[in-house]
Amino acid sequence: MKNIYLYFLFFLFPCVAFSQDTNFVTKHVFPTPVRNVFAVNDEVYVKAGNGLYKLEGSKWVLQKMKFKKTYVFYEKGFYEGDYLANRQQFNAESMAYLIPQHSISNASKVDLDDRLFVSVGGSLFEYVVNKHYNHLNATISVRDIYLEDGLKVVSSYSGIYINDTIKVMKPGYSNGYFRKIRNKYYLSADHLYEFIPPGEFQIIKSGDNVFAGYSRKLVEYRNSIYSLNTKSVNRLDSNFELQPIHQGFEYYDMEVVGDKLIFCTQTGEVFVYDGQKVSQLLKLNTRIRDIYAFKNTIYFSSEEGVFTINGLDSSSLKQFTQTPFTVMVLIDALRNTWISTENGLFVLPDKQKELIPYIKDVEFNRGALTLYNDSLYAGSISGLYVIDCYYVVKNFLPQYLNKIQTDKSEQRKTLGLYAAGLVILVSGLGFAAYRVLNKKSAGLIIPQKETSPALTLENIAEAIRTHNIMTVEGLAEFYHTNTVQLNRQFKVFETTPGKFMKNVKLNYARELLKNKVPMEEVVAKVGYSASFMKKEL
Repeated sequence: MKNIYLYFLFFLFPCVAFSQDTNFVTKHVFPTPVRNVFAVNDEVYVKAGNGLYKLEGSKWVLQKMKFKKTYVFYEKGFYEGDYLANRQQFNAESMAYLIPQHSISNASKVDLDDRLFVSVGGSLFEYVVNKHYNHLNATISVRDIYLEDGLKVVSSYSGIYINDTIKVMKPGYSNGYFRKIRNKYYLSADHLYEFIPPGEFQIIKSGDNVFAGYSRKLVEYRNSIYSLNTKSVNRLDSNFELQPIHQGFEYYDMEVVGDKLIFCTQTGEVFVYDGQKVSQLLKLNTRIRDIYAFKNTIYFSSEEGVFTINGLDSSSLKQFTQTPFTVMVLIDALRNTWISTENGLFVLPDKQKELIPYIKDVEFNRGALTLYNDSLYAGSISGLYVIDCYYVVKNFLPQYLNKIQTDKSEQRKTLGLYAAGLVILVSGLGFAAYRVLNKKSAGLIIPQKETSPALTLENIAEAIRTHNIMTVEGLAEFYHTNTVQLNRQFKVFETTPGKFMKNVKLNYARELLKNKVPMEEVVAKVGYSASFMKKEL
């Protein structure tokens, strides 16, 4: 019975958590210290030392009303006070890392749509709160997402999930693509599998061999099925036997572009197959992770950013973005270009030149980016992000772009009109630079149970091994922080927690195997499967 192969786990995935990612936008400068901020009928007011200001468009306009006391509030009318009442106070501890100053007492705030204004320590800071996406399944590393009416398949390194209710028993993980070809479904997860709804996978034994390497992706080209394996690119015959058309490299991605089949390698080669022969199109001096074609442009995601060519003209090669560790590119129905990297997700609005950070400090996985029903699905090491593309265009992008333009204009005016503002700004920048320099020299400081000593990568590696920490989430929990903060803090070491943990655990596995520790014990100690370690080691 098919049900033997399934875990029927209702509520298998955690419930949808509406994520709010807060990012610093700007510091608003006033001629005198800011006392508090409040809202009246969706209008933002600031009480400064010299009077009451109202935000009108992009400008702060001084009101004619006069007040003698330090603070001003509104309840059925304006009134003033000598102290900031408890009901007006905002506990800024949770976002202290976003406030560029020591004191966070006597804070007040205003939430207005996606804008957050915080008055603290005599200054007013503005942030954008991204409410345009849902963050799902934060405990799993999502490798691929397949969606169609009635079927949702989320493939991860810790399991394969069908329609959010079924976890498949075998295979126990996936690091390749789920594809529909000729009304049948196939999964490349080291071996090649056929999917039998509602939740069974049957291995196709003829679909791989020791010379071809591990199965990663299938595509249909010229009425034949082609298989991208780690060591070869192959045509599948009617019995799913592999007929190699190219070998000798480590292959990363393959796509049908026009009437050609294009595939790329770990060392930066791009090859073209026309059904008869293979020829080299170009070579980049960096690893190419993904190929994406949109209209007449082909995008290559690489370690050094995104490169493009027009058609198959290699002479048109140019660098599109300088985003390190890019894993994938996708263009939505509104012509916005989305770029996922190991350092976050970025969006380039249509007809704009400035790349905008959308989700920061999250490591996204190669290939795990897709569109379905006007939503963008992005898989990361810490779950799945579902983004409403239309809402982003309607709300987030106009607000962000207006703020950037306004900030530049306001900064020019402020520098010309207020010498005092210049002194404050320079002092603030100097203090921030001093903190950054001291932070780098002192090393990473992560909150711990007893003290907060300066840590090194060696200390963290020892903690991972000693305490048998298996995941990035576990490492964050050990240091009493979260994965977002952990990613930010690891920037001091110019790496990510995921990469570092992988290196630590693989090195640990090497030591154990060298000391004749059985593979079963090694698997239990490092948390990787035997097949994964054999491939990596």
